Amino acid sequence: MYNNILNQEKTIVFHPGIGKTATSKIQEIGLKLPLGNNGEACFSPYGIYGGAHNYFSSIHPGFNGDKFNSEWELLLDFVSKRKGSTIVSTEFLIRDTHEHIRKMIESARSKGIGVKVVFSIRSYSEYLLSSYMQGVKVQWGIRKDENFLEYCRREVDNIRYPLLIDKWSNLVGKESIYLLDYTNNKNNFVGSFFNLFGIDVSESFNPGDKVNLSMPFEIAPIIRHFDNISDDSEVREKLIELLGNVKFKTNMKETILSRVESEIIMNKYTHDIGRLNELYRWVELKS
Repeated sequence: MYNNILNQEKTIVFHPGIGKTATSKIQEIGLKLPLGNNGEACFSPYGIYGGAHNYFSSIHPGFNGDKFNSEWELLLDFVSKRKGSTIVSTEFLIRDTHEHIRKMIESARSKGIGVKVVFSIRSYSEYLLSSYMQGVKVQWGIRKDENFLEYCRREVDNIRYPLLIDKWSNLVGKESIYLLDYTNNKNNFVGSFFNLFGIDVSESFNPGDKVNLSMPFEIAPIIRHFDNISDDSEVREKLIELLGNVKFKTNMKETILSRVESEIIMNKYTHDIGRLNELYRWVELKS
């Protein structure tokens, strides 16, 4: 069944995330898939930068117009000769511009190439917490002296799914949009993702393994204070590792998530899921 849905001849399947839905693990495994079987789905061998297809996103810090054009033409030639789908995966595409997305879709279709888009859906509160902790860990995307609740208030309207998905749907058509429920399928999500394309990766990874290990929420203020007084990256890394093993007396995560739900998310997620249900198809995931 899955093979017929997403593994099709001369077809690009975009996987724009959203981030914090096992995208790094999916990309790590996908980029190691063999390319030799013309009828099997595979990841694009072009556009790879930083462990994902980041050369295909115009908002990535490393974007270069000439590099994009050359890699994109190589991809289109590659896809036009295949009987299986070719997957392009980078979280940066989910917030890319309408004009850039349009350029890719129109150039692909002009060569007789089909386009489908797969979105992973995670609850807003869980996504915001995970993305905030990742931002603290890598020192990116968090404003100076901005706490978690302030970050959530600023970021929540930027991740609303109708806004992100409709941008693609208006260009490819809602029949080419596929939604995957990450929130209720965390434990088997990676294997289920590849099963959508008829690919068995059960021997390629341990479901318990993670690429981007999360930090405990309790240590975020400590790390942020350290960043204000020191630029020693080596000590910082050791501090994160040390504090990551601490057994904390209280569970701040559940308390703060409850506040985010009641004070910031409110009915936004419920409203947006209802709208997605009206417009798009959810794909049942099987491990």
